[in-house]
Amino acid sequence: MFLIRIAGIWLMLIAVVALVVDGTKSLSSSQLIWTSLGEQWANISKNSLESAQMFIINNLHSLIWDPLLYSILLWPSWAIIGLIGLFFYWLARKKHHTKTFIN
Repeated sequence: MFLIRIAGIWLMLIAVVALVVDGTKSLSSSQLIWTSLGEQWANISKNSLESAQMFIINNLHSLIWDPLLYSILLWPSWAIIGLIGLFFYWLARKKHHTKTFIN
């Protein structure tokens, strides 16, 4: 659980960095600019993006890729990475157990 929490914190930090980069681009161009998750993934590794697309289309179903995952890849990268980080952090949260006494 500790490693999942650390991964969640790292993902949230990466999301903040991506938000700062997009904010800097927006301020310098005086218009709202964000980098989509798909664009970010293609910049890092275009081959893995194409491999993931082919794997999902060939092994699962093409409807999973086109309407669902493709639309998620168009969202801002900081939002998706931040949500995944929040989910990991929530998943590994410390659960407080309350003691109940029944008389």
